[in-house]
Amino acid sequence: MIHMKRFCVLVLILFAAPVLAERTVVTEEDGVRVEAEGAEGRLLPILIGTTRIAASPEQVASWIRATHTHKSWMHNCEEAWVVRRDKGVVVGYSRIGSPWPVSDRDVVTTTKRSDLEDGRILIEFQSIDDDSVPRPRGS
Repeated sequence: MIHMKRFCVLVLILFAAPVLAERTVVTEEDGVRVEAEGAEGRLLPILIGTTRIAASPEQVASWIRATHTHKSWMHNCEEAWVVRRDKGVVVGYSRIGSPWPVSDRDVVTTTKRSDLEDGRILIEFQSIDDDSVPRPRGS
């Protein structure tokens, strides 16, 4: 659970935007506040985590983009590696372990960094289909 909190926290720090929708507090624990925000047309809410981290935004951004670190902060991440790098975009693979009888979940994502004019760092993750990545057994 602590790893998922770290992930939510890190994502919020880098993706914080003005609050436009109403949010509901889901939990507050160990200095982490998690809120849910509904979005029209979505089955699941958007989750936003907030906390303070003793590191510069540059350090946090570098850590998030380093695919090999995903196993240390992404909850139940059992495998993570870079598929390829292309013009500042990192294509990475992650596999999240699940308890039996549920199959593990895996995803191929693109990760793109943008330095905004106001000094914020935006890191965008997007899941993609990539035929160059072998499909795990059972998927």
